[in-house]
Amino acid sequence: MTPRPPPVELSNWALSVLAQGAAGRAPPLTAVAGDASNRRYFRAVIGGTRYILVDAPPATEKNQAFVAVRELLAGAGVRVPALHAVDFTRGYLALEDLGDRLLLAELGAGTVDAHYRAAMASLLQIEGIGSSELTIHGVPRLHGATYRVMSDRIEAGSYACAAAITGGEVLLKHAVIEEMEATVQALRSAGVHVEPRAEGLYVAADGPMRAVTLSTAPYPGFATDMQAQLMAMLCLAQGTSVLTETIFAWPGIGKWMVESISRRDYPAVQGGLLLIAAIVMIVNLLVDLLYGLINPRIRHTR
Repeated sequence: MTPRPPPVELSNWALSVLAQGAAGRAPPLTAVAGDASNRRYFRAVIGGTRYILVDAPPATEKNQAFVAVRELLAGAGVRVPALHAVDFTRGYLALEDLGDRLLLAELGAGTVDAHYRAAMASLLQIEGIGSSELTIHGVPRLHGATYRVMSDRIEAGSYACAAAITGGEVLLKHAVIEEMEATVQALRSAGVHVEPRAEGLYVAADGPMRAVTLSTAPYPGFATDMQAQLMAMLCLAQGTSVLTETIFAWPGIGKWMVESISRRDYPAVQGGLLLIAAIVMIVNLLVDLLYGLINPRIRHTR
């Protein structure tokens, strides 16, 4: 198969963001070895500095997650390429060029042990990224780092629901879709338009909303703290929505009070029945408050 030529737009973008406004011709791109994904890597020289330019189509590549993992590794002291520029909308990244020297060519009878120890010292600083358990090993000394705290998926989801309820639109700056996929899926299932942009997430009402059925789950599943906002939004949906709570165990009195109104363990929202939904939500909040007052352990830790 003939390899695809490098995109001209990538070269022009790199010149605009890395040449600091200096005029000139777009640099030629030389393909370098890639990986099994749809990303393509190119080497370019701009202003006398070598860069690795990445063409990563946003439709197939999770570029925000790629950048977040790079920041985590860098913050843990692992040597990773610096990120000079990124355009999430077009899927373009400009990375530091670490060169062509491969470890395999450097290995020999007199060097293999030293390289092995150096590699393990770096890799063992942080283990388990992407899994349910993260192990961080101590180091002799710490150094400064720049780290972007992940966006608040509950706050972003609340504003998204508010936009849908009012029939309006909102741009959630710095919100990352990969960090709130369950909430985005719930909004889209209800007929709300959600679009990732370079600045964050664009959310807009898109006609009549539909009923949805979902259950809460640990991250990255749908958050318990997003139920109330989504329930309020689904009051305007057509049909019956069912939200099942699997994380928070209702205390006995709370379960009795809710069942006395809804006769079920989960809130069911019939589109248009605003009064019933409001009563269920108020009872939810009151039970939570009463349980915190009754249980000393809950009261002391909040």
